[in-house]
Amino acid sequence: MQNPAILDKNEDTLKPKLKPLHWDKVRASSDRAMVWDQLKSSSFQLNEEMIETLFVVNANNLNSKETNWRPVLPSPNQENRVLDPKKSQNIAILLRALNVTVGEVCEALLEGNADTLGTELL
Repeated sequence: MQNPAILDKNEDTLKPKLKPLHWDKVRASSDRAMVWDQLKSSSFQLNEEMIETLFVVNANNLNSKETNWRPVLPSPNQENRVLDPKKSQNIAILLRALNVTVGEVCEALLEGNADTLGTELL
């Protein structure tokens, strides 16, 4: 006959690992009616198999996270950016609104010709 502690341990190893469930605590106030007040203890049944199928941690996702590593250093063909992405996006929106291309702005800056686009845009 086996030790009950060993049986419990074997049962735990057979159960799939579930995703963590994060709870927000809600204070029970007696002045408000809640759904939990209407439940009878005998009417509530928990389908453990359904919970396991819905919240099981996918082994495929774990393995793919482990194998998909990213290098710490940027790749050599990656562009160096002067502006942060948000600022760059705002400038692109402004250029589209003014119907001006990046090439036209660069050309005006290199030539020192502020009259072409206007000093406000440059």
